[in-house]
Amino acid sequence: MSDGGTVASGKRKRMSRWSPIDEPPTETREWIEKT
Repeated sequence: MSDGGTVASGKRKRMSRWSPIDEPPTETREWIEKT
């Protein structure tokens, strides 16, 4: 599961202020809608 770990680490580093992937943050959904 190297890919999953790498992706999770990258996402956490890029969006450290967001909640972990375990519980998808609402900000992410809003950001996707804006984009």
